[in-house]
Order: sequence, then structure tokens, then C-alpha cells
Amino acid sequence: MNKSQLILLFILSLSVSNVFGQGLTEKQKEKEKVKVELFSSEEKDNLQYWFQDEIKKFGFTEEQQSNYQNTLLMYSGKMMRLDDMDQGLSKDEILQKLNELSQRFNLDVKDQLSDSQFQMHKELMYVLKKSISNKLSEKLKD
Repeated sequence: MNKSQLILLFILSLSVSNVFGQGLTEKQKEKEKVKVELFSSEEKDNLQYWFQDEIKKFGFTEEQQSNYQNTLLMYSGKMMRLDDMDQGLSKDEILQKLNELSQRFNLDVKDQLSDSQFQMHKELMYVLKKSISNKLSEKLKD
């Protein structure tokens, strides 16, 4: 499995909420009905392990890592919902929104990271975006 697939799998595994828990609201139940899975469980697991190794290279303090992961979770969750049936977006619209979310994510974390960390972040996000784009292209053939 290549790096881009692993990154995406990790992001997806972080963004998935525990949908099998008790007490789902009606809104949560409705979201589950239209949810689309881009990656298999195995792909998600592999991505998570790889991504954890890559994040170690950032040299984060615990607080920095927590802040970064929280921001990552927020944006990856939004990215992963772009192709859900209730969104009604075309492939081109999904890719455009993916780019917009990626740019906003970069802006949100830029002040939290050193120059070298931000460069590593941009490289990870490039691979992530490419992975998502490739999966979406496979899934949403025109």
C-alpha cells in the first residue's frame, strides 16, 4: 500500500464517529443512511499506523499534537462527507470543495506550526488530497 493510501486511511479512521453507540439522534441516524465509505477497514487501519509515524516526525508537544489532531479531525470529517448521497455534489464540485477545505485547513494550522512543521503538514495534505481525489475518481466515474 502506498503512502497516499495510508494517509487517507488514517484520516478516515480518525473522522469516523462511533455510529454503533447507543442513543443516536434522528439526525445522526439519517446521516448514517447516506454515508458512503471510500476506504475499507484494512485501508483505514494501515493509514492510521503510517500517519501516526509521520506525525511523530513533527516533534510536537502534547498540546500541539492535540490541537493539530483536533483541527485535522474537523476538516477530515468534512472532507469525508463530500461524496455522501445527501450532498448531491458532482465529481468536479466535490474536488473543488476538497481544495477549499484543504486551503482552510492549511490556514487554520499555519500559526500553530513552525515553518518546518508547516512544510511537513503541506506535504501530508498534498498526499491526502491526491489520495481522496483518486478514490473519488475511481468511485464517481463520469
